[in-house]
Amino acid sequence: MNRLTELIVGMLQEHKGGKRFYENLDAEIGRNFDIFNCLYSAVPENAGIIVSGRFGEVFSDYVLTTRKTKNRLLVVTGGIRTGNDIEDLAGYIAEGEGYFFLDDSLWSGRTRTGIKEALSKNGAKLIGTYIVYDGSKQRHPEVNSMYRYYDHHPLTKSA
Repeated sequence: MNRLTELIVGMLQEHKGGKRFYENLDAEIGRNFDIFNCLYSAVPENAGIIVSGRFGEVFSDYVLTTRKTKNRLLVVTGGIRTGNDIEDLAGYIAEGEGYFFLDDSLWSGRTRTGIKEALSKNGAKLIGTYIVYDGSKQRHPEVNSMYRYYDHHPLTKSA
């Protein structure tokens, strides 16, 4: 079992999912440069990186202090999945640019959808998504994750 899997399994035993699980997972990810290295290494050199919220701020600090990157890095507002609007990206992105969305977790996919729409509105495109923890029941074929909950805990049909 790798370190990320051990971390997640331990947290699930302690918190059984829910808000406290995600809060603790976010805190652990923010302290773990190995996870950031994995996320960063998934992005092609010619692609931009887009991140959001508190995770985005911490990841941006990591990139700016530990990497000599040629990737364009955008940090947008958090709370997108709960209805916060993404600021206008005009002037920050160029038409035809491709971006990888990196995030600590995925549940409903609303943050990813909001980012994809904001990029598209400005002529750019989302070319990849890499997530640390994917808790969505439905697999999203465009999303890659380091740990997908339902790969380890299959859905069961209720009687």
